[in-house]
Amino acid sequence: MIRSRTALACAILSTVSPAKNSAQEPRLVRVAGRQVEVIALGAGSPTLVLESGGGENASQWKSILPELAKQTHVIAYSRAGFGKSDPAGSVSPQASVRELHELLQALGERAPVVIAGHSWGGLLARLYASTYPTEVAGLVLIDGTHESQFHRWQDLEPAFSIVDTLRALTSKMPPTVRNMYDQLLEVQLAQRVDGMKPLADMPLAVITALKPCPPEREWTCRDPRALAVWRKLHDEWFARSTDALRLVSDRTTHYIMNDQPSLIAIAVEFVVREVRARPH
Repeated sequence: MIRSRTALACAILSTVSPAKNSAQEPRLVRVAGRQVEVIALGAGSPTLVLESGGGENASQWKSILPELAKQTHVIAYSRAGFGKSDPAGSVSPQASVRELHELLQALGERAPVVIAGHSWGGLLARLYASTYPTEVAGLVLIDGTHESQFHRWQDLEPAFSIVDTLRALTSKMPPTVRNMYDQLLEVQLAQRVDGMKPLADMPLAVITALKPCPPEREWTCRDPRALAVWRKLHDEWFARSTDALRLVSDRTTHYIMNDQPSLIAIAVEFVVREVRARPH
């Protein structure tokens, strides 16, 4: 049955606590001449692929992996140049998507998969679904990056240049992290991603974090107007699906897997269940 669902996550108690599991040891998989760091846990279908945020790697998910692995087979990996993964020659969102596709093929993973992407990983998850539409059965977008967020925030504070501020910060970052932020800047300036299409109507969960950050942090994560824009951007994705779950919380910062991991577990459970219920 196709249905639309919405929930206010601030009413949900955090019931998932960080756990340790010795089976989480990463392994290196050779993909197109490169070594890629992979952590795999659990069993079942569809496979859940975890796409980390910008500057993060597979270890970002370690505390919640055992909980997600109770639901299905889960793969966390480190993109090129992060964690123990070798760097790659070309750096772009499209290259990252191709690399994930090659990794899943090398692992022999059966499509379609469910992809859960955090932050920048949410943008890559959407791009993957656009590039390989028959190979993605559902998405979990965890406080995901939107290609128009800088533009919408800039309208609130015209005198403050988000782009210039970020460029000044990235100049001090390690090359791999700087390359990722350069990609973000390119996307935000263009307000688009080559190859990105509107989300298809598929099982979908969208999580939005609305806990204000400390005053010393950037205003975009504490100004009520900016937080309202953030929520509205995510609402646009939710509206694309007739089989969706919406989770909004003012109890978690951007790193939901650390602050309120139960939200991710709830979202994954919903999407995996809906995918399994659909005819194949």
